Amino acid sequence: MANDLLTYDNILKFTQKYFDLLEDIKLKENPKIKEIMTDFFSSDFEIRWDDMSVKIENREEWINHICGHSNVYIAHVSYKPYPLRMLVDEKQKMAACWVKEEMRDAKTNELTRVFLLNVYFEYKVENNKIKFSKELISLIAGLYSSDVPPYK
Repeated sequence: MANDLLTYDNILKFTQKYFDLLEDIKLKENPKIKEIMTDFFSSDFEIRWDDMSVKIENREEWINHICGHSNVYIAHVSYKPYPLRMLVDEKQKMAACWVKEEMRDAKTNELTRVFLLNVYFEYKVENNKIKFSKELISLIAGLYSSDVPPYK
């Protein structure tokens, strides 16, 4: 049965693998990265992002976005240590993640920006693989100087 794949452990490992792969998105070094990343998302994937300046509505637009900036910056996502975390609800087939994303210059690896994010995922099984079916990304304002480095 397809939902047998959607266990707590499988959802957690799948989500961690996705976040870990984000910093390996380098189109010049790995021309197949778009295919690898596309495999994380269902064919009917929906995304909502509270950044109104970026209009992204489906899987193809999201893949183009996350893979399209690797020549400018690389995203490093941390989901631990505490207080960063992932909360997985196996019954509802969803997860809520509080993560930190660091934008690093693609050439120098210099830290240019830090975001604290709430990321909400819903999961489904498609072609006998776990997939993200929905994603909602919300920015969390930093409260302390350690949350966000000073801008130049």
